[in-house]
Amino acid sequence: MKRLPACGAALCALYAQLTWSDLLNQPAPANVELAPLLSAHDVTSERFFSVGQLKGTIGIGWSCTATLVAGSDTPDPDKPALILTAGHCAAGLTGDNEVVMDRPMGEGWFFTPSYFHDNKDQHVRIPIVRILYSTLKSTDVGVQQLGETYGQMLARGFKPLRVRALEGAVPDIDIAHIPIGLFRDHYLRYSECSSRQPAALFETVIEVEPRKDVPWFWPGANPNACIGLYGGSSGAPIFVRGEWAIIGVHSTGLREEGCGSGKPCEIEGGQPVGKLGTSYFASIEHLVEAFKADGSFDPSSLDPGTGIVIHRQGHGDSKPVDPKVAGERMPVRWGMLIDESFESIRYKIGPADETPCEQPKGYGEAESVLKQPLMDRATPMMPGVYVLCAVGKRPGSAQWQPWAQATIKLLRVE
Repeated sequence: MKRLPACGAALCALYAQLTWSDLLNQPAPANVELAPLLSAHDVTSERFFSVGQLKGTIGIGWSCTATLVAGSDTPDPDKPALILTAGHCAAGLTGDNEVVMDRPMGEGWFFTPSYFHDNKDQHVRIPIVRILYSTLKSTDVGVQQLGETYGQMLARGFKPLRVRALEGAVPDIDIAHIPIGLFRDHYLRYSECSSRQPAALFETVIEVEPRKDVPWFWPGANPNACIGLYGGSSGAPIFVRGEWAIIGVHSTGLREEGCGSGKPCEIEGGQPVGKLGTSYFASIEHLVEAFKADGSFDPSSLDPGTGIVIHRQGHGDSKPVDPKVAGERMPVRWGMLIDESFESIRYKIGPADETPCEQPKGYGEAESVLKQPLMDRATPMMPGVYVLCAVGKRPGSAQWQPWAQATIKLLRVE
């Protein structure tokens, strides 16, 4: 949960406003090390001219970083221009298995490219009109459509960047981003970061009422050590250091001790482990084929979010093991209700970092949804973070939900 620092009334009021700057990353407090500002007049900044600010200007909006992108260097000039950002920036804090596709944006959302501190007179706000694809299911990515074409953007001097899949070992990276906080100059800054291999990551959020559609689980999050990533940096493009093509977007980071609400934690040996000071980016390799050479976006190969629906009963994402009953420790139940619009379910359960939902190995035989097999199923006795992977089949259909699009529910046993 976000807490206000000790500060004067004016600064606290500003900080309270800025806590909405980014839904997963907190604004920077005072007196922290910041990444250096980028200059529009520096030749090395040329590859960041298509990076800018995504911002909502009506009601409780938020501010993130986004990038003008396309599937080729020469998209059709008449095609609507697209931007890439984080899923939680594009559509907000959607549920753990939710996918948003082809949905209009509300009023007051804009993208301002080339958001440098020394070209303010050239800043232009381009309306964001649609969400083409956005999800926090197993990743954190969003693609949005602008109210101008690639031709119009090029006439303004903005050329889209390419996207590409991350291949082989995770390299050292660099990132252009727009952090916000208790400091001046909320403009494009530059960070160089060291990386390590992907890790299983989970994060949750506490609102007025505990949500039943969290925590989020990102089994292939990419950890890195970056200076100066805070609220507003989410959605920023990730580059192999010095290169032009984008391989991912900044997602979240751990700035305070602990695990849970606003505190992403890795899972190692089935146990939650907080890596203080670590940032995480989402790879976009699964999106690359959706960006077509003509500038269009075809999500038909992506997870549509139409898999078997499983409702968590009760509140929270953590269930303690029951105290001793008649001299024995008794586990609590999973308490998951399967939507009866599906006929059959196959599922498997295991430690979250050791149970790949996209692989068929370990799934049980088909069971009738009417039996609700997940309501009374006992949780593991050993404390840890466990994942439930499930695929379903609708009545009258022979087609099962693809393994790669399995419904995922996380449970932390304490």
